[in-house]
Amino acid sequence: MRATKTASHVAAAKSIVHNQGANRSLASSLRSLNGSSSSSIIFTHSSCSNHTHCGIRNHSTVSSFTAATRKEEDLYETLGVPRTASADEIKRQYYKLAMQYHPDRNKGDKKAEEKLQKINAAYTVLKDEDKRRQYDQFGSAAFDGSGGGGFEGFDPNDIPVDMRDIFEGIFSGFGGGGGRRAKTKGDDVEVPLRINFHEAVNGCEKDISYMGKLPCPTCHGSGAAAGSKAKKCPRCNGQGIEQIAHGFIPIATQCRQCGGEGTIISDPCGTCKGQGIISGNRKIQVKIPAGVDDGANIRLVGQGDAGMKGGKPGNLFLRVHVSPDKVFKRDGVNVHTDIPVTLAQAVLGGTVKVPTLSGAEVEIKVPPGTQPEEKRVLRNQGVSAVGQPGTKGHHYIHFKVEIPTKLTPKQKELMEEWQKEEEQSGGIADKLKGYFKS
Repeated sequence: MRATKTASHVAAAKSIVHNQGANRSLASSLRSLNGSSSSSIIFTHSSCSNHTHCGIRNHSTVSSFTAATRKEEDLYETLGVPRTASADEIKRQYYKLAMQYHPDRNKGDKKAEEKLQKINAAYTVLKDEDKRRQYDQFGSAAFDGSGGGGFEGFDPNDIPVDMRDIFEGIFSGFGGGGGRRAKTKGDDVEVPLRINFHEAVNGCEKDISYMGKLPCPTCHGSGAAAGSKAKKCPRCNGQGIEQIAHGFIPIATQCRQCGGEGTIISDPCGTCKGQGIISGNRKIQVKIPAGVDDGANIRLVGQGDAGMKGGKPGNLFLRVHVSPDKVFKRDGVNVHTDIPVTLAQAVLGGTVKVPTLSGAEVEIKVPPGTQPEEKRVLRNQGVSAVGQPGTKGHHYIHFKVEIPTKLTPKQKELMEEWQKEEEQSGGIADKLKGYFKS
């Protein structure tokens, strides 16, 4: 009974093969044949005289098709896009996935390779308007089963994937011209800059010297000797990328002959050996803005290493280190100064001279009865705020009352008289007693 049923299935499939639109009908027919226990139907070469028409690849004497007893893999799900996705959305998602599963990022990972195969197959269908319409209408049956059933029987060589499209879409940062990177931006350079407190507060000019990459003075950065020109790379035809085999998948990668530049210099400059840049000492004068603080970074655009082959130079970063000052202590845009006050000044009052950031000294009154750590404020006499013209912090004056450790006989006599006066008028002990009674 089972043999008879199988034979009838084969006969039915044979008749469908010879009808118009045989490929689509065959795949649809196979989906409807749910044998009781068989998971596949075997066709020998004698089953069809026109293998191309039947859609059967001649990889061996027998080709097999998996019957659609399992759920067909959805191409939209493979790419992670909804069925309503636009062509641009599909393309962007494809670039994202192709970069994620690219062999260069997943060396030796078979699962990533298989995933990329599925992604390529899905994109090949969905990027084409006609193929996408057929798929939406008939599913993977429109392509003889090569896109369904978990992509069984899928051969990457059958998928006309434009790997240059992948490469340019993902690695467009290489520059124009199909991945060409002849012009390479120079490296950024960081140089420490040490200045004192007053240079930081008031601003200054500094001569900076550092070792870096400079444009070649002989070839002016071209890398070619005088009278010669760069020629188109024959390996990549000037594109800067080439395709190499990675298993079944053609992978676009940087050209091994020209290094991705797209050109080859047959007669390189003798000074820079064809690089267009040389190492040397660079000197520049830098204006440091008033108010710069310790740990700040000053960026000088285009003052870093020279770029290769006419590429843009990098940037220079100055890491500022400000040495501390003995008189002024900085807190952002505010400064603090400790000013010593004698015991007599604190009690009787007086004046003290205070240094300021401008370099001049000003007289500050000390009120009678000044207590230790009392402070006065010189408003808008602090540090300039960088990038905010006219904005300054404050200068805080902290009075430090000095208690003498040694007294002259006269001073001691006067202090003893003072003590007697306090006892007669009620000293600290009497005040404390009154406090606790209340």
